[in-house]
Amino acid sequence: MGAMLGNIIALIVIVVSGLVSFVSLEASSITFVVLAYLFWLLIMLSNIFTKPAKNAPLCQQLHPKEVEVYQRYHLHFWFPSGAQAYSALLNGLRLAGFIWGGLCLWNGLYWLGGMSIAYFFITGSLILKLSPWLYMGTEAQKGNQVAMEQISLIEAVQAKIEAYNAEEKA
Repeated sequence: MGAMLGNIIALIVIVVSGLVSFVSLEASSITFVVLAYLFWLLIMLSNIFTKPAKNAPLCQQLHPKEVEVYQRYHLHFWFPSGAQAYSALLNGLRLAGFIWGGLCLWNGLYWLGGMSIAYFFITGSLILKLSPWLYMGTEAQKGNQVAMEQISLIEAVQAKIEAYNAEEKA
């Protein structure tokens, strides 16, 4: 459900930016770049400002590596559907950035083209933090040691969160 919502919002941004192209490609590209970077900034700031403190009650029950994983992927743990929506939104805009970037470069709008293509690289780590299973699961299945370790830690933290929440309710 979350991924669908994020894809719909990304599609709305793409369509709105595309409709502005009736005015000009430059206006359309500016609209796309401003909206894409605005969403990225808002999501990044929400990720930064909601990061749990190392001395939070749950963190006291986690090993140091688990605390790092909990802090890195906290939105995924707290609100998986919302994190998936954010991830899908950024990923949709990320892919559209290549199209806008190519069109801009083709038409001599180099600055806007560069900004559109740069978006792909800028958003990658945040997208991974929001939806780690989607982006590390395949690599873990292929035997990538780093991905396997991260997935293992994510599973351990998820189990401890569930136990902690059950303890709180009891």
